[in-house]
Amino acid sequence: MDSQKEYSELIELIDLSEKVSDKVATYKQKIRRTCISLFLIIVSSIMLFCLYIPLTEYGAWGYHYRDFISLIVIIASMFLILFLISLLMRIQKIGKELKSESNILHNLLVLTDSVKQSISFNLSNVEKAIIDMRLSRIKFSKSNFSFFY
Repeated sequence: MDSQKEYSELIELIDLSEKVSDKVATYKQKIRRTCISLFLIIVSSIMLFCLYIPLTEYGAWGYHYRDFISLIVIIASMFLILFLISLLMRIQKIGKELKSESNILHNLLVLTDSVKQSISFNLSNVEKAIIDMRLSRIKFSKSNFSFFY
C-alpha cells in the first residue's frame, strides 16, 4: 500500500477518534448534570417532608388547613418521584450510550495504533510529532461510569 494513502487513513482514524472522544466527554457531562439534578431532587424531597411534619403535627396553620397541606405534599411528592424515576432512566440511557461510544473509541485507538506502528518508519519526525500530539489529546478510560448498568 502507498505510504501517503496509509498516512491519510491514519489521519482519518485520528479525526474520527477525536470526534468520538468529544462525544464521550459530552455524555460524561450529561451524566454529571443529571446526577446533580438527582441530588437536588432528593434534597428537595427531604426538605419537603421536614417542613411537612411540623406544619401538620403542631398545627402551625391550624387544623383547618391540615388536609390541604397534606394534599399539596402528596401531589408534590408524586411529581418528585416521577421526576426522580425519569432522571434515573435518563442516567441509564446515557450510560449505555457512553459505554457504546467508549467501546468504539477503544477499538479506534487500537486500530490507530496498529496503523501508526506499520507506517511509522515512513513518517518524518514532524509528522510523527503531530500524530503523537493529536493522539495525546484524546482522553480515554474504559472504566468510567460503569456502575450505572
